[in-house]
Amino acid sequence: SVGALALWLFINPEVRLDDSGLRILWQLIKGTLAGVVLLVGCVLAFKRRAGIVLLHGGVALMMFSELWTGLTATEGNMTIFEGQSSSYTYDLRSTELAIVDKSPADVDRVTVVPDQLLRDSGTAISHPDLPFNIEVVEFFINSRLRDPESGEANPADSGAGEHVVVEPLDTSAGVAGGEVDQPSVYVHLSHKQSGDPLGTYLLSTAAYGATSATQGVYLPAETVAVDGKSYDVSLRFARKYRDYRLSLVDFRFDRYVATNKPKNYSSLVRLQDAERNVDRDVLIWMNNPLRYRGETFYQADYDAETEQATVLQVVSNPGWMIPYVACMLAATG
Repeated sequence: SVGALALWLFINPEVRLDDSGLRILWQLIKGTLAGVVLLVGCVLAFKRRAGIVLLHGGVALMMFSELWTGLTATEGNMTIFEGQSSSYTYDLRSTELAIVDKSPADVDRVTVVPDQLLRDSGTAISHPDLPFNIEVVEFFINSRLRDPESGEANPADSGAGEHVVVEPLDTSAGVAGGEVDQPSVYVHLSHKQSGDPLGTYLLSTAAYGATSATQGVYLPAETVAVDGKSYDVSLRFARKYRDYRLSLVDFRFDRYVATNKPKNYSSLVRLQDAERNVDRDVLIWMNNPLRYRGETFYQADYDAETEQATVLQVVSNPGWMIPYVACMLAATG
């Protein structure tokens, strides 16, 4: 029968499991083996109640899996345009105030202030790594940018924020339409030694003039000069850097014939990791992610305006194997 099944699969390649399906099948087989071993032990210990004990053990393990995933799993996005590369992910759920010193010839020196320190108005922030003192004037968890009305007060007296104002919005539920909160902040900068004001700036992740049909224009990073050096200051989604990088060789958005309905998204990327002597091309498409260094890179989205950029969702979940084992324990029980 095994030989007949193998012959049938050989003759009908369209019914074979793909790489992703085979991986899931392998995890289920290992979970089943674990369930059989534990079943033998439960029979010796609990006799006729062995199945009930194992069933409840599987359910308890599944509940623990959810707790462990919530405590340890991380995820972020990586956007790459064709011909460019990236070595970091960004988290759409948190922001950071970034101060970039581009004076070194070989690297950018970046100092970041997490949004936990920006959320309270009046907070004074000073640190040896910062080139100036920062005072939070007002922070908005979710916002949009618009033209100021006649006579409307504007806290910003420097930079692009002089010409736009912030309108606060309710925080997004995060489920309807995939909305993402767009934080904004007014900050007052001053000289560390003399205390002289350097200006009050508006920094935001929101786009000015954005609508449902257009992306809008993002505020540029503000350039602040201190003691003969210039620093770029911006509010951005929090970044996490890797020791390797991905370059986008080609992005494809395939549609069904004579329609605009998506059929498949795929990204041909070049993975370069000098530390591990890795340099290879990898094709990522829907339900066929790249797995590397304990992280999984899924094809998640693309740049709708150019269709020449990919958005990868990068997930790290140390407890990814637990649900397979839990399901097969319950099934065995």
